[in-house]
Amino acid sequence: MVEDQVLDRIFAALSDPTRRSMLVALRKGPARITDLAAPLPMSFAAVARHVGVLESAGLVRRDITGREHWLHVREDRLLAEIKAGEIRKGHVISLAEFGAFVDIGGADGLVHLSELSWKHVTHPNEVLKVGQEVEVVVLNVDHDRKRIGLSLKRREDDPWTLIQKKYQIGQLISGTITKLAKFGAFARVEGEDEIEGLIHVSELSDAHIEHPREVVTEGQTLTLRVIKIDADKRRMGLSLQRVSSAEYANTDWEQIAAAVPDLDDTSEQEA
Repeated sequence: MVEDQVLDRIFAALSDPTRRSMLVALRKGPARITDLAAPLPMSFAAVARHVGVLESAGLVRRDITGREHWLHVREDRLLAEIKAGEIRKGHVISLAEFGAFVDIGGADGLVHLSELSWKHVTHPNEVLKVGQEVEVVVLNVDHDRKRIGLSLKRREDDPWTLIQKKYQIGQLISGTITKLAKFGAFARVEGEDEIEGLIHVSELSDAHIEHPREVVTEGQTLTLRVIKIDADKRRMGLSLQRVSSAEYANTDWEQIAAAVPDLDDTSEQEA
């Protein structure tokens, strides 16, 4: 806010002994606004009024403590007016293993690790960097503890809301192996940056294997079959073993026919 910028300039000047007399004079008569650190985006009268109001309210102490007090006042004002569901602009001020802190114009909020992205994130630095400007959604406000919960991912629609409409059980898809674990391999669905499915170790091969690395490697792109979709739990089950399974022959033919509209007509003509 312009008003906050002006007050920041005022307190910066009040902390400098060489400028205090200028600010006192500012209330009493004309003075060059450019004598401050930079031209203020507000009229002389407005600046003079702000200085006077702050002094009469006891907020101006003519030292750095006064500035710190004003910052607390501004934080309280923001906490009083901010509401859950609002979209706010801010900038990242620090990163921690559990999330990112964002200054939204006078108060700091936390974007928890789980609220950074719809896809899996192990550390905030995979998504954000200090100083980056962002738009966030206000999730909750705890006035007593002065804490604000924010979300970055909720600025976008949840990709899982469309998964059940876009994919069907038995459908063949292309996926890239992203991670291996003893119980299976994770694969990112082609065209869906936020969606990963699990190929359980039992769905990798007809033969018994001890670890997925015996069959697949990270970065490998494969044709896979969708065998389970649970949008509520945000899970998709995939199979490599069933790609050539005869039980899905009709499903495969329907998928091919849908991709090549004239295929059925061609087949009839040849018959």
